[in-house]
This record gives sequence, C-alpha cells and structure tokens, in this order.
Amino acid sequence: MNKLSLCFVIALSAFFTTASAQPIPYSKGRIAISCDGNEHDRDDWSSSATHLALLAAAGLQDALSLMTYSDHIWGSGHQNPPRQDRLHPVEEMRLSVLGTKDVFGFTSATNFVEAVADPNAAYNAMRDEILASTAANPLIILAAGPMQVIGVGMNRASNHADYTDQFNHVLLISHGGWNENHADKPKPWESHSGWTKDEIVAAFGPLGLTFRRITGGNDELNTNESHFDWILTSPCRNDAYYGNGAAWDYWYSRILAADKSPKIDISDSTMTAYAITGIENSTPYMLQELMERPCDGTTPPPSDYFFIEHNSSGRKLAVLNDATDDTLKTNPSGNTGNWVQWKEEPVTGDWFYLINKATGKKLKSSDGTALSVEDPSQTGQALQWRWVDAGDGWSRLENRSHVKWLHVKPDGVTDLKLGPTGWTGNNTKWKATAVVESATVSQTAMLSEVALYPSPASGILTIEGTSAGSEIEIFDTDGSKTHTTIASGKTSSIDVSSLTSGVYSVKISNANESSSHALLVE
Repeated sequence: MNKLSLCFVIALSAFFTTASAQPIPYSKGRIAISCDGNEHDRDDWSSSATHLALLAAAGLQDALSLMTYSDHIWGSGHQNPPRQDRLHPVEEMRLSVLGTKDVFGFTSATNFVEAVADPNAAYNAMRDEILASTAANPLIILAAGPMQVIGVGMNRASNHADYTDQFNHVLLISHGGWNENHADKPKPWESHSGWTKDEIVAAFGPLGLTFRRITGGNDELNTNESHFDWILTSPCRNDAYYGNGAAWDYWYSRILAADKSPKIDISDSTMTAYAITGIENSTPYMLQELMERPCDGTTPPPSDYFFIEHNSSGRKLAVLNDATDDTLKTNPSGNTGNWVQWKEEPVTGDWFYLINKATGKKLKSSDGTALSVEDPSQTGQALQWRWVDAGDGWSRLENRSHVKWLHVKPDGVTDLKLGPTGWTGNNTKWKATAVVESATVSQTAMLSEVALYPSPASGILTIEGTSAGSEIEIFDTDGSKTHTTIASGKTSSIDVSSLTSGVYSVKISNANESSSHALLVE
C-alpha cells in the first residue's frame, strides 16, 4: 500500500487516560481481539484460548464483542503444515477459539470471524465495531496478529457515511514489533503488503485514535512450562463456575497444542491481562490470581494481609525489594505489592508475629533498635508485637522483648527503628489497612515496589527501589528505546531533559524478573 508520513500520537499508559479513549483497566464498553495462528508461530494456538479464559475469569464474556482469528489473510499452513500429531493450523485455531469459547460460556454477544476464510467479513466486522464507538461505549482493540484486519477495518470506518468522531473512543493496544510490521515484511516464500502499525497511527491518530504499546509480558509469559503447573493443581480449576474442571482441562490442552515444550508461550495474552488489570508485566502467577478469582462465585476471598501505614508521612512499612537484603524501609503510599503487605500470626494474648508476604519472614528487633525480617522458623519475644491504642484510629506497634515501639521521622524514611515508649508523637503512630484483593491484582515480582519521581519529569528522574545490576530502559510510544543504563544500587538517576513531552515506558529488569512503569515527561 502507499506509505503515509508518520505523525506522533501520544499514547497514555495504564496510569494516564484521556477523556475520550477507553480507560485502562477496563471499566465499560467493548473489547475486540485480532489474532492470527494460521501461519508462522504456533503461539496463537495457546494465546487465543488464554485470551478467552482470562476474560471469562473476569466475567467479561459479553464485553468481547468481536474476535477475528486466523487473520494472516495472505495464506495458511506453510510454516507449520499438518503432520501426524497436529492438524492444519486453521483447524488448530478453530479448536482454540471456538472450542474454548464454548467451555468458558461465551454467547452470541461475541462475533467470532475466521478472517482467512472471509477477509471481507472480518474487515467489515472491525469497521462496524469502530462505528459503534461512543464516549459511553468505547472500544479496546488488542492486536495479537498482523495489523491488516485492523487497518482495513479502520479505513472503511473512516470512509463510511456514518463516521463522525468514533476514533476518539477507540484504543489500540499492541505488544510486539512482529505483528506491527509483518504486513510489509513477508517471509521469503510470501509476497504481500498491507497495513502496519505506523501507517495506522499516521492515518487515524489525527482522527483521535489512541495507540498504546505495552512492554511487559513478552518474556514473562514465554517461559518454562513448570511455571504453569498451577493450571493442573489449583483447587479452583474444579469450581462449578469452570464446569467442575472441564474448562481448565480444555484450555490447558490448547496451550499444549502449540507443542513448544519445555516452554509455554502465551505472551500475546499479556494484552488481555493488561486490559483487565492495567498491569503491563504479566507473569504466570498473576494469571493464576486472575483465573482463581471467580471461585467463591462472585468475589475473591478476603485477604489476611494488611498495609502498615505511618501517620506523619503516609508511607507503608516494607521490606527492601532485594532478594539478598532483609532491611526494613518504608515505601510510598501508592505501593500495593507484596513487599508492603503483612499479616499477624497469633502467639498469646495480644501478642503476635508480623509476617511479610513477599518474603514469608517475621519482623524482629534483635538489639532493641535495628529492625530486620528473619526466618519464619524463629520464635521468641524479639519477634513478638502488639498494637497499643493511640486514639483517633491510630496505634503504636510495641515490641515485647524490648518494650519499645516502632518509630520513623516525619519524612517516613529517616531513622526507621525502635524508640522508647516515652516517644508519643505522630512519628510513632501507625495503622493497619486491609488489602482489598478485588481492587487490584498484586504484582508478585520483586520489582513491583519501584517508585519513579518526579512525574511529570523534565530534568533528573529518580528511580527508587532498584537493585545493583538491574537494567533500566526507557521507551517511547513507538517502542523505540531512548535511554538505557545499569543501576548501581537501590536508587538511580537518569537525565530525561532531552526527551520531548509525552508518555514513556520505563522497563526495569534483573536476572529474575522485569517490571514496566509509566513516565510522563513535560
């Protein structure tokens, strides 16, 4: 197709939404998915089933208004021809999409279209979804295949007699360059051209389309199959909501159908998890949490964990997010991950152990001043605590062995330690606030406690909560890397004064995990 000059369109991240585009996490409107699977990589056989399983777990079956599949419209089966142990890729995709939608309770509210069999029907179905978009009924499109079906559908919508301003209410999400560019980058045995992501953004960005490329999940959900053993062992799999095991059995069979042992690759489904939660860096265990949510029939089971919040600063008691260091610290009030979550284990009377969720270790003061977390097998009064009422909903946290209580200076950072019971100011006041599991999906990665400030940034960006050796990368909305550096410790600084105004993604990774964070530059 004729190339179009690329214009820059600011795509807001999970933490920033426009007044017109569909907000993330999903709260209203419709979701459309475009996936391939009939040619090239077999991962769509696994991911397409997982898209549907995740939406069903969130009760969003009817929110999925359109799923076009086998949307490599230029041909099928060359790279993965049928053989004795697997069907033609088109048949495999039918099993992954149509079979999974049946076992997970999708209805006629969703239009399933096999694009390679009838490209025109797929184009028009995408067009109609776009034309139906309003402020009250916005649309999220997940690009899990080449951009051709999406691009033609958008082009037909923009030229339709009923078009007014519908692109103001459409959000397009992608997570990989292959799908964004394959239409104009055919394999040696192919000859085709079509819509790419750059051309879509250039053509429809000026009309109001919002494009967002997420950076997490590509590695986290393309990993050793042992990380998905919970699909076989979770008690939730046998819940009545899931057909007493039938739905999970079928879903797992479609994951294995891609035959990528010893790995499982469902990386495309990170976009669905992101649409549901607003979290970019999906992990197998985050998906487990999502899939297990319906098991009480309506809402997740209540959490035993709570945050310990400081009166003067509003910060939360935390363990340093470093696997080699059990130092105590406080984290900003917005942090909600496992490193700031605690629970009580009763001992006797009012006394209890305080156990950190991320480490499973107990809070302790060995010398009556310094704090640490220790192996859960340890016992004794140095690890025992109780709440002492301080009035107005606040308490003090007293250590049994040393008869002192928890203290930190007004900034919530300096001098975190035990202080004498004669200290009675707000710096010694704390309160336990319950973790509401249904409000958000907790990120179990160690990097989930990273904080970036200031935001908006215009000069030096400070990143708090890294560990030595972590790689820090900054990407623009097109996925181009603008900065890369290696953290030397717990706090890192990057000069972002050269960046133009807009929204960027900061990816932080170490040997074990990665996380993505939004950055607004002004």
